[in-house]
Amino acid sequence: AGVEEILVSFPPSNKEVTNLMLASCHIGEVKEAISIGGAHSIAAMAFGTNSVKKVDKIFGPGNKYVAEAKRQLYGIVGIDSLTGPSEVMIIADSSANPEYIAADLLAQAEHGTDSSCFLILIGEGIKENVNEALMDQLNKLSRSEIAKKSLKDFSFLVEVNNLSDAEKICNLVHPEHLQISIENLDNIIIENFSAGAIFIGASNSAVFGDYCAGPSHVIPTNGASRFSSQVSLNDFLITSSYSILSENHDSKELQKVIKNSIEIAELEGLFAHSEALKLRKKNIETN
Repeated sequence: AGVEEILVSFPPSNKEVTNLMLASCHIGEVKEAISIGGAHSIAAMAFGTNSVKKVDKIFGPGNKYVAEAKRQLYGIVGIDSLTGPSEVMIIADSSANPEYIAADLLAQAEHGTDSSCFLILIGEGIKENVNEALMDQLNKLSRSEIAKKSLKDFSFLVEVNNLSDAEKICNLVHPEHLQISIENLDNIIIENFSAGAIFIGASNSAVFGDYCAGPSHVIPTNGASRFSSQVSLNDFLITSSYSILSENHDSKELQKVIKNSIEIAELEGLFAHSEALKLRKKNIETN
C-alpha cells in the first residue's frame, strides 16, 4: 500500500516472545516498535506522547478494553474496525471428523468466556460422537475453565435436515469464522454464505486463518459481516475525488449545471452557495 511509516505496538512479554515480535518487525521492514499493550497503548498512539509518535490509523484486534478504546478514539484517529468477542460456526454432516470439530470449538472457546461457538449438524449420528470428543478434550485443556464458560453461556448446537437449512442459520448469525465440513463440497455455493472468513473441507480449520493460512485475521464479528469485510490492503489506502473545469469549457452545458445547482442551493436555504454560482453564471453570460 506504500505506507511509509509503520509503528508496531505489542504487550510486554518474555524474552522469547519479544524477540519473535522484533524479528517479525524486521522482516516487515518496520522501523519502530513499542512494548505497550491494552487500552493505554491505543490512547498513546492516538494522542502521541513524549516517547510514542501520534499515528493516523490503528489496525489490529484486541480484548474488549482495546476495542472500547478504539471506539472512543475513532475520529481522533482512524481505526480498522470494531471486533470481538471471537466467534466460530461449524457446519458438519456425518462425514466430518468429530475430534476435529471438538478441537476447533475449543480453540475458539478458549479465547475468552464471552466467545461464541455455533455447531450446526446436518442429519443424525454425529452429535453424540462430537459431545464425547468435546468432553474428553475439554478435561485435558489448560484453559478449560474459560472454555467451559464460553460453551455454557454463549454456544449453541442446532440440528438441521440439509445444507440449505444450515445456510439460513448462518445468514442469521453472520459469524466471524465459518467452517464447512460436509461430504460433498460441490454442493457448497460460497457466495450464499455470509461470514467474515470461510474455511471449507474436513481438514480445514479457522485456526489456520489465525496464523499462517493467508486470510486476514481481523474479521467482522457480532453479525457485522452483513455490511463490512475483513481488513485488507484497501484499508491502508485513501482516495480523493476531484473535478477540473478548464477555461475552454462548454458554456451551454455549464449553464445547465449552474442553473440546477442554484435551484438546489436555494431549496436548501444556502443562499451563499447560490450567490457563488450566480457570480459565475453572470460572468459566463457576459463573456
